Amino acid sequence: MLRISKKIYNFVLYIKSKLMRKRKPKQDPSYMLFIFGDFDEQENLATNLSSQLLTVVSSPFLKFTYGEYGVVFHFRSKETFSDLKEYIDMGMSEITEQYFLMEVTKNVDIKMPRKLKKDFLNIDGEEKKRENKTGEINVESKLKERKEELKNFTFEFLMPADFNQMVQKEPDYLPTVDEILDKISENGIESLTEKEKEILDNYGKRKDGGH
Repeated sequence: MLRISKKIYNFVLYIKSKLMRKRKPKQDPSYMLFIFGDFDEQENLATNLSSQLLTVVSSPFLKFTYGEYGVVFHFRSKETFSDLKEYIDMGMSEITEQYFLMEVTKNVDIKMPRKLKKDFLNIDGEEKKRENKTGEINVESKLKERKEELKNFTFEFLMPADFNQMVQKEPDYLPTVDEILDKISENGIESLTEKEKEILDNYGKRKDGGH
């Protein structure tokens, strides 16, 4: 009896470990954002809007499809629904007065061409050839670009445009009075620069003040 119980116990452990290996890691919830408007010829606007969502997206890809009815985004996010809604409210308040944000569940159905639908729903897979009126953003790649742009912007903002010239420029050389007098004797007083004339003038004032 004891021997049978041990076999059953080991068998249960084996099945449990096998199930654990097959179990996929829990994914963040996926969302769809519908923004109303005529986007039929405005791919750039749709792309720019999707870029605004990058900081709250956790899926490898953010997909969108657009047309005369509006634009629809599909992505995953770690944010709670209330935090995500607040973020989108702030970002979209000046762009549209009407949008739908909803969590995607297994009971959601989408009516669109099969190939387009398959690509639009594929936010965790590989990049594929884009269909007409659709787009996608590689989230990790785009965020890296933004970080590099921010680094360059910060450096340019802190450093003046002629920074390199300022570093390489040597301090102005001030000639002595004797050197200026030699220059006059060789090339005439007309050859003096304004700075050299100023040095002579100051020298003469000091001499006069000393008598």
